[in-house]
Amino acid sequence: MNNKAIVDLGIERATISVVLHATEDYEKVKSNIIKVFNLTSNKFEESYTMGHWGNEICLLNLSVDHIEAGQLIRRIYEMLDQVLGSA
Repeated sequence: MNNKAIVDLGIERATISVVLHATEDYEKVKSNIIKVFNLTSNKFEESYTMGHWGNEICLLNLSVDHIEAGQLIRRIYEMLDQVLGSA
């Protein structure tokens, strides 16, 4: 699928959600999400909860709007092509 067709899909918003355990390096995960998906948005929403054994769990969300949402979908397609193309 060409890049223009993906951007013009009418996607208004996309959200990346990640569940992190207390042993994870939250800042490293955030920076890798931005790097891997080539994003400019970096305003993550964090909410915290407790796991069954009392361990802290972070629910991390990053929402991107229209143009960047289309770019995110394009990047995911490119990554899938690379993985599936080598299978």
